[in-house]
Amino acid sequence: ILTQTQPGDIFTVRNVAAMVPPAQIPPDQRQHGTSAAIEFAVRGLEVEHVVILGHALCGGIAALVDGADGAYASFDYLSTWTSVARETRDVVVREMAGRPRAEVLRAVEQAAVVNSVKNLMGFPWLAERVAAGKLVLHAWWFNLTEGQLYAFHPETATFDPVRGLELTPAVSRDTRLSALKPERFVAALAGKTPEF
Repeated sequence: ILTQTQPGDIFTVRNVAAMVPPAQIPPDQRQHGTSAAIEFAVRGLEVEHVVILGHALCGGIAALVDGADGAYASFDYLSTWTSVARETRDVVVREMAGRPRAEVLRAVEQAAVVNSVKNLMGFPWLAERVAAGKLVLHAWWFNLTEGQLYAFHPETATFDPVRGLELTPAVSRDTRLSALKPERFVAALAGKTPEF
């Protein structure tokens, strides 16, 4: 619906909270389903775009924010999986202390998307394709209640509504990787000028 593509046009990987774990080079013996799927799409299929798409009202992010006090505390695997964005959550929660829960959740949802894009750049074969101009990374967040898609802009560290077909990439060969720091995103949320 969002991309107006046909079946087979998009190689899709879905997981809880749209998380990409950091690259483990060389891989250890644990299961790396998300990493394997990304490797297959980038190295095998040579996709030209990778989109990390988070969304509003994300249960995985709520589980990350609520931790042991939340509705998902008894789940066996969820806490370990969402720990991928634990440091990002900590930055957002610390900087947004005292803000309404809904604002904090939205900020963590969006910051986790940026964190996943940052983690993608830890895969050498992916970073090489970005540097060569053969791959572009996008950080998107969909507001389910508004029906509005937002795209991350690395220079301003903000998610802005997508209007029309022009989409600013979160990472292209000209992007400074320091643009993907969660602290920049939180600073922009607080109305401050994000620093590199």
